[in-house]
Amino acid sequence: MQPEISAFELAEAIEHQKIKLVYQPLVNIHEENAIVGFEALVRLESAQGNPITADTIVNLCEEYQLITQLTRCVISQGLTGFLQLLPRFPNAYLAINLSA
Repeated sequence: MQPEISAFELAEAIEHQKIKLVYQPLVNIHEENAIVGFEALVRLESAQGNPITADTIVNLCEEYQLITQLTRCVISQGLTGFLQLLPRFPNAYLAINLSA
C-alpha cells in the first residue's frame, strides 16, 4: 500500500508547520475531574483532505529520515501552545510522546 503522503510532502508539511497539534486534557478523576495536564497530539491531513494518523506520520518520518525534524517541530509547537494554556492551568504539565 502506498503512503498517502510522499517524503517531499511530509518534509514540506514539517518545514511550513502544516503539522498541527491538539491538546488533549489529562484529568484527575479523584479531584473533581481537575485538569492536571495536556498531551500534545499530532495532526496532519493529506492533499486530498484525509486525516493521516499519528502513527503513520511517525512511521513515515522514521522511514524518510525526517524524525529529527518532526521532533523539533512538535517540541517547538508544543511548548508555544502550552504557554498559551498556562495562564488558565498554572499547575498543568505537558506530555509529548517522542520516537526513539
